[in-house]
Amino acid sequence: MNNEIIYSRQFINVGDKYIPLFQHGNSSHFQLSLKGKRSAVKAWSVFNKEKPSKILFTKQEIRELAASYNTYEFYRTRNTPFKEGEFENWFINGLNKAQSIEYFVEHGNKMVVIESVLGREVEHSISSTYELLQTLDGIRRNSTYTGKTCTQVNFRFSEQKLNLPKQMRNRGEYKEYPFYYVLSSSEGYFVRRFNSDYKCSSVKDKDSVVKKFKNEKEALKYLNQYQDLKMRFTIERVDQSVIL
Repeated sequence: MNNEIIYSRQFINVGDKYIPLFQHGNSSHFQLSLKGKRSAVKAWSVFNKEKPSKILFTKQEIRELAASYNTYEFYRTRNTPFKEGEFENWFINGLNKAQSIEYFVEHGNKMVVIESVLGREVEHSISSTYELLQTLDGIRRNSTYTGKTCTQVNFRFSEQKLNLPKQMRNRGEYKEYPFYYVLSSSEGYFVRRFNSDYKCSSVKDKDSVVKKFKNEKEALKYLNQYQDLKMRFTIERVDQSVIL
C-alpha cells in the first residue's frame, strides 16, 4: 500500500508572515546510498494546497490550510496514520518554533525558490530574507500567463536532512527515578525505530541503550503511536534506579 508520510515541518519567519514547509514522501519510495544503504525518499514542499503561486501566509491562513488538509489521509509513520484532527494540531504547533532564513543559513542549510512556468523550472538560491523578497518581487513582475497556465512558485531546503543545533536539556531537568519501564518482546528489548524496522537489545539494565520510560503511561503513549510496535511489544518494569 502506498501512503503519504509526513516526516517533519518547519516554519520560516518573513516579517509578519511565514513560509509553512513540510517534509513528505511516499511509503514505497526508497533510495540507495553508495554503500547500498536503503533510505526513504523525502522532499520539502510549501504547505500551499490549491495556492501554487503563494508561499507567504499569515497565521490565520496557515490554520485554515491545516484544517483543509484534514480530508487527506496522511501517515506519521509507514503504518500509522494521523488521527482525526491530529495533523492539524501538530502542524500548527510548529509555528511556535519558527525561525528566520538567516538562522537556517547560519547553521549551514541551503534554500531555493523554484520558479516554474510551462513545465520549465528555474531555481533561485536564497541566503537572506531580503533576497527572498527581492526574488519574489522579480517573479511577480515577470509572471507569465498562457491560457490557464501561470507561473508557479515553490520553496524548499536543498537537502533532505537539516543542520540544526541539538536541543540540550539543562541538568536541572534530569531526575532520578527508583525504577523505569522498557518495551519487551521475544526478540529482546526495544532500542529505537529504524526506517520501517526497529532495533532490539538483549539487555535492559540502566546502562543499556534500550529506550527507557519514566512511567507506564509514557510507555503506553509511545506504543499507541506505532501500531506495528504495539502488536509486538509489551511494557515491562525494571526495578533499578536511573536518571532520566
